[in-house]
Amino acid sequence: MGATAVGNKSEKPAPAACEIKKHEKSVADKMRDGDLLTLEEAADTLGVKDHWGVRYLINHHKLPVHRIGRNLRLDPEDIREWKLKHREIVTF
Repeated sequence: MGATAVGNKSEKPAPAACEIKKHEKSVADKMRDGDLLTLEEAADTLGVKDHWGVRYLINHHKLPVHRIGRNLRLDPEDIREWKLKHREIVTF
């Protein structure tokens, strides 16, 4: 009887599986380059808990959005403008 390869831990994964890495830009890089942001990235930039806060702003026409198929994307410049417009100066 021959030995089976099932459960053999000495085998390495296929090289192609190890080499596939998705290159992701940081949110700061996307904002600098003017790339569109996902809802999650926009939420991180705006300092809200999750993407639902961004959806609220979109649904109430506070932030413009780009629809790409079923995906929503936001322009970093629109986020910068919104942040400047809604900035408050607080005195103590």
